[in-house]
Amino acid sequence: AMAEEGIDLAILYPSRGLNVLSVPQLDREFAAALARAYNDWLYEFCRADPRKLVGAGMISPFNIDDAIAETRRCVEQLGFRAIFLRANIVNGHNWHDDYYEPLWSVLEDLGVPLGFHEANNSAAHQVGEQFGYDFMLRHTFSHPVEQMLAVGSFCGGGVLHRHPKLRVASIENGSDWMHLLVKRLRKQANQTPWVFHEDPLATRRRHVWV
Repeated sequence: AMAEEGIDLAILYPSRGLNVLSVPQLDREFAAALARAYNDWLYEFCRADPRKLVGAGMISPFNIDDAIAETRRCVEQLGFRAIFLRANIVNGHNWHDDYYEPLWSVLEDLGVPLGFHEANNSAAHQVGEQFGYDFMLRHTFSHPVEQMLAVGSFCGGGVLHRHPKLRVASIENGSDWMHLLVKRLRKQANQTPWVFHEDPLATRRRHVWV
């Protein structure tokens, strides 16, 4: 199928699997086991042709030590070339909180990017849920707005300033909102220079792919 479509390489992210770790305050050990099971399955799936099928590893945000251990396993043992997370906050920690600092350092050391991939449904709080079961409106807003919040946290919260080698991908949510977001961040940065260490536009250009 890839040959017929002219696709040379596929970085594999889940579809239904995006909901696996979206339950707020999920049991730590259960969440880590779900991530390991998914990654084991994905590794076997990619073995059909590792030159064309590349895994993006699932990690649990419910315990940072578990996330780090699984990140290392995915890269060093399974050969995955990316790690992914949902953009939703599920454990009370924003992406620029100190809680995540050890994970960002490990991703820097390993040289693998972090991919944020969103979905229409989530057990966690999500902006699209205010539209109830209206799929069209949920899908319209859930993908770009949740990603906007995550990218804003990384660019405006100083994550990328503290971790200059970290690379972040914002996936499958369009890109036209990025200009508005960076413009807003720059305006606020100019008004509150004691908060920001760096121009958010320069930060985004160096670290973020959409």
